Amino acid sequence: MCGICGELKLDENLNLNEEKILQVQNSVDAKQYFSSTLISMNHTLINRGPDAEGYFKNGPLQFGHRRLSIIDLTNLAHQPMYDKELGLSLVFNGTIYNYVELREILIKKGYKFKSTGDTEVLLKAFHCWGKDCVHHFTGIFAFAIWNLNTKKIFIARDHFGVKPLYFAITKTTFRFSSTLPSLLAAAKLISNKSNSLNTVGDNSHDSNKWHMDSRKEAEIDLNLDSEALQFYFHLHAVCPAPRTLFKGIRKLGPGEWMEVSQTGDIKTQKYWDLKVQRLQDKNTNNIISYTDEEWTAQLKKALWTAVRRQQLASDVPVGIFLSGGLDSSLLVSIFHEIGVQKIKTFSLGFEEFNGIKADEFEFSDAVSQMYNTDHYKYLIPYSEMLNQIPNAVEFMAEPMFSTDVTAFYLLSQRASKEVKVVHCGQGADEVLGGYFWYPRMKSEDKSLSPLTRFEKHYVDRSFAEYNQMIGKKFILPKDYVRSFLNKELLNEIENKNKNSEFMDSVFHLDVSKLIVDDPVKRIDNMTMAFGIDARVPFLDRDFVELAMKVPPSVKLKSEGKYPLKLMSRGLVPDSVIDRPKGYFPVPVLKFVKGPYFDFMKDILNSTESRNRDLFERSYIDQLIQNPQSDFTPIQGNKLWHLALFELWLQKQLAM
Repeated sequence: MCGICGELKLDENLNLNEEKILQVQNSVDAKQYFSSTLISMNHTLINRGPDAEGYFKNGPLQFGHRRLSIIDLTNLAHQPMYDKELGLSLVFNGTIYNYVELREILIKKGYKFKSTGDTEVLLKAFHCWGKDCVHHFTGIFAFAIWNLNTKKIFIARDHFGVKPLYFAITKTTFRFSSTLPSLLAAAKLISNKSNSLNTVGDNSHDSNKWHMDSRKEAEIDLNLDSEALQFYFHLHAVCPAPRTLFKGIRKLGPGEWMEVSQTGDIKTQKYWDLKVQRLQDKNTNNIISYTDEEWTAQLKKALWTAVRRQQLASDVPVGIFLSGGLDSSLLVSIFHEIGVQKIKTFSLGFEEFNGIKADEFEFSDAVSQMYNTDHYKYLIPYSEMLNQIPNAVEFMAEPMFSTDVTAFYLLSQRASKEVKVVHCGQGADEVLGGYFWYPRMKSEDKSLSPLTRFEKHYVDRSFAEYNQMIGKKFILPKDYVRSFLNKELLNEIENKNKNSEFMDSVFHLDVSKLIVDDPVKRIDNMTMAFGIDARVPFLDRDFVELAMKVPPSVKLKSEGKYPLKLMSRGLVPDSVIDRPKGYFPVPVLKFVKGPYFDFMKDILNSTESRNRDLFERSYIDQLIQNPQSDFTPIQGNKLWHLALFELWLQKQLAM
């Protein structure tokens, strides 16, 4: 895993035949030849790649890279990687899990390799298959390839968006990076600390505006995007691509690629989309009915394959974040079955609060003892967590409302002293129906619209409440969130598959559109804050595609994730399998009181918050008066939402 960034000057008058190549491996040398914006972007990514840095330049194109060495630890795998013979240069973040098989295929096609890792495989795969190379990759990735002959840059993001990729386009420059704050660093330099950092809202929300900005190059538009704000505060900080909080910064969507030419031509394409479909007999097209045990056997085979190939793709020690829940506990058992010796596991919990237990050690301990893991257990005092919240917020690429973000930050901080790769259970709940709101949606009155059944149990606020909360200059006349949800929920039922049902659409929406921002972004940002490569086997493409064929009635048996519970019998303690679905317990951010209440109140009453005018003061005052009584349908504290959002702005826009 790494951090990548780059910039391409968009100018038809530049010399297309300029052949000068420049490569350096440190920022001291880079300062003589590379732009200050690129060096600044790359510097902000140091936590994502603490092992090495590199820069590449060819005419209008500059790449920056920070390396986290996981596969092929030698200098031969350093980036940016340049292949003179092929005329290609690459920066890459992620892991191609099937790189060994692809390497053999490419060797048979005549390609020669200098390194033993996946980076050179990706580069030569692009030369061999062009844009279609993404169809050959099993893994998680965000990469950019510069073609020295065509003067075009090709960027792509993995199928589920596990690896992030943000970009900004002005009239004369295309920039991209692994994080939004990295592009903010460039914007601050460009603006020369001018008034462009003011977050003044307006009601323009043309979704295509970012394609070509007519203003002078010196500015990246950092005005807040009013439509994006709607999404953040309706879907607990989920904002689907391409939008971000800022009008001038966008993100590539999961399963998408983009091509940008030096002359300013831009092409974006969705190369993969998750399908909802039942298994059909190839001869009769009739739906195949499997028993619960048969579905479980197929899913088990796919999951074991995913874990094995992800675990093998590493030349450094690998561990597991063991929460004590079913998903991470099952990963421990799979590691044991595939022959991993002395498994390292990591668990974190907090002190009891208001009579509420805030750790799951009894379950993680049972799993650790069952498999005799090398177990690391951390009990965090709330005073430390309070002090660390601002640090965790600083590493958020976008605001994240989940109360367990800081917990992942603290766990990653400690685990980084032992391993550079961890496996996590994220994705299992969305793919196989583990959350409490899924059965509630399914049980709703079927005469209600899909949107009503969904939003009643998921959406944070009504449109009317949102308009009471948000500052007047950010109010839009249209509810873009519910238009988006309605389209997504109806799409699978009406347009794609006659055998789909309402809950199929819910799972499709969650896995293809929502999960990328929560929890995938959460686990990427917090682990990469300490240079840890986080892997998510439950989001293996083959496993997810198979899971989407499983009828919702099977997934939702026994309060959800029924196939996982079946395959876990005998492998995981029954106490873990039969326990109610747990959530990372952080009660101090739900039942807000004491120093945590003072912390949130001070943020929202700060001069910065008042001057920003993002939230209506009457709404803030109402929450402050009742900090423990206003929750979203999924039990998020609304005061925490506002305080976290304002704190993120203060941290990221600080001069």
